Amino acid sequence: MVMEAASENGLNAVIISQSCILQELFEAIEEEMLKFTTHENIHVFSIDESLPFPIWIMETDREDYAVLAVNGVGGIEATLINENDDGIKWAKSVINEYMERSSIIEERESYQSY
Repeated sequence: MVMEAASENGLNAVIISQSCILQELFEAIEEEMLKFTTHENIHVFSIDESLPFPIWIMETDREDYAVLAVNGVGGIEATLINENDDGIKWAKSVINEYMERSSIIEERESYQSY
């Protein structure tokens, strides 16, 4: 879905994922992951620490939103959406903190050492 939106609609995405999850994805679907991680509009970052929750920013023509997912047993149980400027600022701060501690994935060779 992200690849399709990036290719057809010009979506720009920054994704930060735990390195162990990326490794498993590369092992399971290497060709698709190579296309995904080298797409010009998609920037995938790997981090060696646990991420406590999924968080992202949605930027639209009308408004921006901060989105936080609440995980439960078996997957996401709730999604919190905040359009307040302070909420968006907080979400961007959290995302930037994780980006600073992560590494961008540009090709499969990045995972040769695992």
